[in-house]
Amino acid sequence: MNDEDNVYRILDLAAMKDKWSVAEVILRKDPSLVRQKISEFGETLLQIAILAGSTGFVLKLMTLKEPDDFELKTNNGNTAFSFAVNSGFIEIVKAMRERNNNLPNIHGMDSAGSAIFPIGVAAIYGHKAMVSYLFEVTNLDMLNQTERLSLLEITTHNEMYDVALKIFNKDRKLTTQMLQGNLGVFYILSHKSLVISNQQGKLKRSIEGPYNSPLVLWRKFISATSMARSRFITWERYILKKQGGLLLEELWAECERSGENKLLELVRREKLLHYAATAGNVEFLAVVIYNHPRLILDCYREWRRLCRHRFSGILEQHFRCKKRYWRFKEVEKLLPPSLQKIKNKAGKTPREVFTEEHNLLLKEGERWMKDTANSCMIVATLIATMVFAAGFTVPGGNNGDNGIPILLKLNAFRVFVISDAVALFSSIISIIMFLSILTSRYAEDDFLVSLPAKLLFGLTALFVSIVSMLLAFTSTFFLVYSNHTNWEPKLIAACACIPVALFGCFQYKLWFDVAKSTYWSKFLFRPGKYKLY
Repeated sequence: MNDEDNVYRILDLAAMKDKWSVAEVILRKDPSLVRQKISEFGETLLQIAILAGSTGFVLKLMTLKEPDDFELKTNNGNTAFSFAVNSGFIEIVKAMRERNNNLPNIHGMDSAGSAIFPIGVAAIYGHKAMVSYLFEVTNLDMLNQTERLSLLEITTHNEMYDVALKIFNKDRKLTTQMLQGNLGVFYILSHKSLVISNQQGKLKRSIEGPYNSPLVLWRKFISATSMARSRFITWERYILKKQGGLLLEELWAECERSGENKLLELVRREKLLHYAATAGNVEFLAVVIYNHPRLILDCYREWRRLCRHRFSGILEQHFRCKKRYWRFKEVEKLLPPSLQKIKNKAGKTPREVFTEEHNLLLKEGERWMKDTANSCMIVATLIATMVFAAGFTVPGGNNGDNGIPILLKLNAFRVFVISDAVALFSSIISIIMFLSILTSRYAEDDFLVSLPAKLLFGLTALFVSIVSMLLAFTSTFFLVYSNHTNWEPKLIAACACIPVALFGCFQYKLWFDVAKSTYWSKFLFRPGKYKLY
């Protein structure tokens, strides 16, 4: 190894380990090393430092370089600027661009060996802030229409809708390529969650009329898919979806103006409505169908064909899901009776498959329900026994002459009486609920609402009785000992919160799961705020 190779090796290690002091000594002696290729891949010292993430090294090295040095490329045809964009170092990118304004307009090479501009690299790697910055400093006139359309698709795919809309507004003639069969951006949007303007009302006007009769199944299907989305989103997410909806509306409107008949032909051929419906993208359907309600019939026929072949299988898969056992009635309501009777290859209807698949689960559920109800009823019975006795052995005793409690006028005594009564009544209600569970028929339909509802109310009543019992105990402690001690009653009151907290922590998941399965599932497939009708 000669001296030159040793120097290259030292510089390479210094760049990778962010050791500027080591490299500075060598570069001061030989400034030409700043622009020389020192690796087998034809990388300069700056490119190596950027790839290693040595930001401090990079910023200091840049002060020694001339503007033209930043345009040097590796053997693969990439500049240091492209590497910085790839890595997401936006501050370095800005600093390099200040030294050479032409850097954003110099293309590099992707992994497939195709030319790509830095803004395209940033879009592929999802660096949103980088893409926004590069859009402002890149001369997009240097990109041909194919490259612009590709950039539009990439930014849309990575949900950079604001930049995508700017790219489209920069060259609205991109619709010419779209109408030639390049509907990739529409395909991407058909799978995105969007928010469009004035959805309710305008869709109702657009699809009412002679097309109402065949849309009964369609409406139910859209209701099911639309409810699959999250209903609670952050404001930032809402803004993002709104930008995506605006992009879709602008693209569709321009394509309609450029060639409406060609557009509709492509939509049918590429089955865009089918993909949107499958993804539950009601907003996409709303935009497309607004001026062309006949398109919905095409999608309806396709969906009906798929439904006949797949419905039984889909329902079977849902029925096998143990966590969602209490939801299938709602699935069943989505389709008319004619489709509910369709048989699979084994000659069985979805209902028959459900009963057969869940025979073992039914027995396990019965055993679990009985064990849970039995355990909880024992606790409720103990509480009822204690608070019943406490109601007749009031703290402070009774007046010997008239039998009236001595501490009757104190506020703490009122708290004791009320909480003791509430504990008694709630524990009795809990006993009744759990007793009804133990005496249930445990039929298949009982697991849908009846048994979960009884368990839910029983657990709730048991929790109320525990809280009320401890409150009665605490008030009694204050009545008896408040005149003799100072801090002990407060400590006891604080300790009384521990059992309540423990019961809540250990049982809240069961309570929440039962409530969710019993009541929330009823609305799982109901029409939401955004709907087609």
